[in-house]
Amino acid sequence: MQVFRSWVVCVTLAAAGPTFAEGISGTYVGKGTNGAYLVQIVQTSDGHLTGRYAQVLLQAGGRLQEVNASISGASDGAYRCNHN
Repeated sequence: MQVFRSWVVCVTLAAAGPTFAEGISGTYVGKGTNGAYLVQIVQTSDGHLTGRYAQVLLQAGGRLQEVNASISGASDGAYRCNHN
C-alpha cells in the first residue's frame, strides 16, 4: 500500500510540473475502477510541501477501505519524489 501511495503522489507532483511551475499548491482528485483518490498540497515560498493524501477503495463484499496519510517534503523543481 505504501508503494502505491508514493506512486500516486509522485505522478500527481510530476503532472503538475509544467502547468504550475510557480507552485504546485492545490487539490488533486482522481478515480480508478474501484476507488477514489485525493491529494491536497500546500507549497511554501521556500519550496517546502505539506498536505494530505486520502483514498477510498471498494473491497469484495461491498466493504470500504480508507487510507489517510500526511505529506511532507521539499520541492526543488526537479520533479523527484522523496518520501518517508
